[in-house]
Amino acid sequence: CRELSHWGSVLSNPVLSTIFIGGGTPSLLSESQLATVMDHVFRNFSCSSLTEVTIECNPGDLTYEKALSLRKVGISRLSMGVQSLDDHILQILGRRHTSEEAIHAYESVRAAGFNRINLDFMYGIPEQTLASWKNTIDQAILLSPDHLSLYCLTIEPNTPMEAMTKRGELPEPDPDLAADMYEYCTEVLANNGYEHYEISNWAKADQQSLHNLTYWENK
Repeated sequence: CRELSHWGSVLSNPVLSTIFIGGGTPSLLSESQLATVMDHVFRNFSCSSLTEVTIECNPGDLTYEKALSLRKVGISRLSMGVQSLDDHILQILGRRHTSEEAIHAYESVRAAGFNRINLDFMYGIPEQTLASWKNTIDQAILLSPDHLSLYCLTIEPNTPMEAMTKRGELPEPDPDLAADMYEYCTEVLANNGYEHYEISNWAKADQQSLHNLTYWENK
């Protein structure tokens, strides 16, 4: 909040068109904490032209009641870090939700009135097969999210996954397999009404992330 107040002052209350509250895991914030942050945004920036307010969420944090509280403080778009709908892959990634819990969370936020939802998934993960990836994408299409972000895994230095691959507990990622996974997405999503508008992002008509596009178009 001090940072928001500082930059709002230094930049003379600049105009915002989009807001993206990224992670970490900002969905861990309580309603009152998030309301305090948003209040500092609204008081220190010019927000009359806002078109989109996104928050990243862990599916394990999302309930119907949580979704209502997010809407109450001004969130208009959710980006859910599902990553996979294969429980074995979720375990490898150290995620704290199951595929069933992720689907239930998605259905709960839909019921709470969110009509702009992105689902994040990852491919190129150790032990992830092409069949597993296809099944995840096919299940995602059945959920009919407004937007999909599909990212190829990068094993970062000094992480548990890097240590596990060095010890031989997990196989090294296979770039050729990852390419096959990417090609499957480009084909099947195009056939199901999703526009491939940016390298890692697909959207239904008029559901592109305005925040993504601001960066993508160098605005």
